Amino acid sequence: RVHGETIVDLTLRAMFVRALLRASPRAVVRTGASIHPQLNRYVPHVMRSMYVPLRHFSGCGNSSCGCEQNREQQKQMEQTIANLQMQLQQCYRLGRYNEALKVAEECREQIANTFGDNHPVYASILNNTALIHKTLGDYQTALSLYDEALGVYRQVVGEDHLSTATAYHNLALVHRSMGAFDVAQPLFEKALETRRKLRGPEHPDVALTLSALAGCYRERQEFGKAESLLQSAQKIMTQHYGEESEQTATVLANLGLTMKSNQKWDQALFCYKTSLAIRTKLLGPKHPDTLAAKHNLAELFFATEREQEAAELLQENLQVLDEKTRDLQ
Repeated sequence: RVHGETIVDLTLRAMFVRALLRASPRAVVRTGASIHPQLNRYVPHVMRSMYVPLRHFSGCGNSSCGCEQNREQQKQMEQTIANLQMQLQQCYRLGRYNEALKVAEECREQIANTFGDNHPVYASILNNTALIHKTLGDYQTALSLYDEALGVYRQVVGEDHLSTATAYHNLALVHRSMGAFDVAQPLFEKALETRRKLRGPEHPDVALTLSALAGCYRERQEFGKAESLLQSAQKIMTQHYGEESEQTATVLANLGLTMKSNQKWDQALFCYKTSLAIRTKLLGPKHPDTLAAKHNLAELFFATEREQEAAELLQENLQVLDEKTRDLQ
């Protein structure tokens, strides 16, 4: 916490204030909003990552052990790890990322003591710890953890495995976020190939990689390819989760960004408004993903010279953060 707020809240505040300054500098004075100097490096990073569930692998890693006491201890350790996994997932979904990071580190230690550091379960907690660091904007730490996880998976379960495909996908996400699109693209394509082979072409995991790969094409201004991939991803997510789901909202947000980048304003507006409505309904108006969706819509209003509407949305976001700050004090 910094000045009574979480790093995530302050990150969003810095992002909203910077955007609001473009519309009305006096509005920032009226809200009393401020940007902590340590947060400047976090400002560009909007939390769009989707949680990757922890994989469960049975077995204690010591099949020759016949001691009943050891088996009971093993069972208790596995239950502790399972409880930590559930706690980690809940914290992440609620946007309590700093708390999630502490749980992840505890879970990682327990897993290392139980299974060792050359086991798929250990690679799984590396993946999830990396995701939290990525969400908080610490890309270098995330990159290191994802790379370590990929190495464990390749050694233990091999290249042609779903967990290895997930590791390729996650590693590519960080490279893309750091602007290394030429590095990210072949990693996404490797993950996509394996997921299509083992899951089938209509699986949600395929949609995730399609959506992520589209980001590389969008950044290179190959909008036609990006739109095609995202539309395929949207179809898959809608088919599996329904039109009003977090997964569909995420793809719509990405599609909206692509349409905005290609100056297809009406299509972008539809995607952003739909994504915001879904997230507000499912997550509530104060969740970081909902605030980020509203910020996306404000950015579109800026791009189309609707500064007043943009400023109103950003004021609403700052008000939410002010309320959260008061609740913490």
